[in-house]
Amino acid sequence: QAFKYDIEKIIESTDLLEWTTQSLPTYLDIRFSNICNLACRMCWSWYSNSRIEIDKRLRNGWYIPVSNGVWNTPKFFEEKLIIHNLKYLYISWWEPFMNPDQLRLVKMLVDQWRSHFIHLTYNTNLTVVRDEVLLPILHYKYVTFIFSCDGYKEVYEYIRIWGKWAIFLKKYFFMRKFFE
Repeated sequence: QAFKYDIEKIIESTDLLEWTTQSLPTYLDIRFSNICNLACRMCWSWYSNSRIEIDKRLRNGWYIPVSNGVWNTPKFFEEKLIIHNLKYLYISWWEPFMNPDQLRLVKMLVDQWRSHFIHLTYNTNLTVVRDEVLLPILHYKYVTFIFSCDGYKEVYEYIRIWGKWAIFLKKYFFMRKFFE
């Protein structure tokens, strides 16, 4: 539904034989790194750097390393990705609020007056949310949060290694109050 009005324009500007298009991206799903503060049982080191030592022990030293290279975010997006047509921005993997690149991107879009046209979605474990990472989000047209929570109380703490149910609830109610 979200892209139904764009489809005809995209098809018209696409050379199907050459696999090229003149259309600018309208949706961006970005995952800056595998930096995460939890080591969830269903996860592995590719997605969470907190799982590296656990995965090494469970798999006799085998794990998949992921580069946590730092991007020059504003330069990367100005030169590599054309953001002027974005309508949807999805930020995840795995705790985006721990990564300074996501905050730089969100602020850059605010500074460029693009945020008023973008539906921003975060997928977060909700454990490190603070005022300074939420303030730029207030400038976006629409904001959606997906909270990673697979149970409550003891089940939550069992699944989300190092996660604390009381902290999750505290951050959840903080978010509700912040966006009232």
